[in-house]
Amino acid sequence: IGLMQHSVQVVPLVADPDARTSSGAAPTPWVQTFQGPQTEVRVSGLFSNTTYLFQVRAHNISGHGPWSPPSESIQTRPGPPQSPAAPSATEILPDGVQLAWQYPFNNGGACVRGYVLKAVAPDLAAIEVHAAGPPAWLRGLKGNTWYDVCISATNDLGTGPCSEPLRFRTGAVAPAPPGAPRQGAEAGQE
Repeated sequence: IGLMQHSVQVVPLVADPDARTSSGAAPTPWVQTFQGPQTEVRVSGLFSNTTYLFQVRAHNISGHGPWSPPSESIQTRPGPPQSPAAPSATEILPDGVQLAWQYPFNNGGACVRGYVLKAVAPDLAAIEVHAAGPPAWLRGLKGNTWYDVCISATNDLGTGPCSEPLRFRTGAVAPAPPGAPRQGAEAGQE
């Protein structure tokens, strides 16, 4: 009855499936991660040190079959932490910015030991600063310049991905003093 295809969906396991997140939202829904003819598949993009449930189903030209019962819970290995949420600027100066951010939702299975703050601007070398936690200053920036800043969390297993960037412009810089006055040619004489 036609070529058999398979689908795989995944959901992180929560202690109470009817629980709400801290923002009041419903728990994470099932997400389809694969569709194809294979009967074995490696699912990527999962978070470190997180317990998941999986379901599979078959489908062909006649339609989709029902989803299987959920698998037994499967926990991924510990690894680097997730990225923090995008930072916010709490103070902007001509040569720096003070940043605040939220701790990562998932620490990867090991305590977060610090953060890497990275600033990038067109035609300038990237600037990286290590910080123990929020808030933190990022100094050495060029005045009146647009920067993108992101933050990565670090644990004993590595450094996680960068957060969504914050785009901001450093403060204005006063002009440099002009050169000393000098005597010039008098009007009409050259």
